[in-house]
Amino acid sequence: MDPVLTLFRKTAAAENRQRTGLRRRYSVPVRHRALAYWQQQRQRGVGVRRVAAELGVAQWTLHRWIRAATAERPFRPVTVVPAEPETGAVATVTLRITPEGPRIDGLDLESAARLLRLLR
Repeated sequence: MDPVLTLFRKTAAAENRQRTGLRRRYSVPVRHRALAYWQQQRQRGVGVRRVAAELGVAQWTLHRWIRAATAERPFRPVTVVPAEPETGAVATVTLRITPEGPRIDGLDLESAARLLRLLR
């Protein structure tokens, strides 16, 4: 048996000695062990349902842990750069993907604010 799986089962059983069903609770380190095992199995092509069964947790529980772990992304600050003066009658808006993130050129501050509101 996989050592990560064995360690997860042992620590989960120790945490939930008398609890069964929906009363079971898992600490953050135990959840991280489950996610490490899931990532290992995912590389082998094993699905969430089978991994959850091997871990002994509900499929929706493992799915919720995966979603929470992948949703933790750092915030990227928005930098407002003064617009270049327009030389032609038609303003062009360009989208560039930079290492710092997406950048949209050619919008004034009000248009950029409207765009951000629409993207929420």
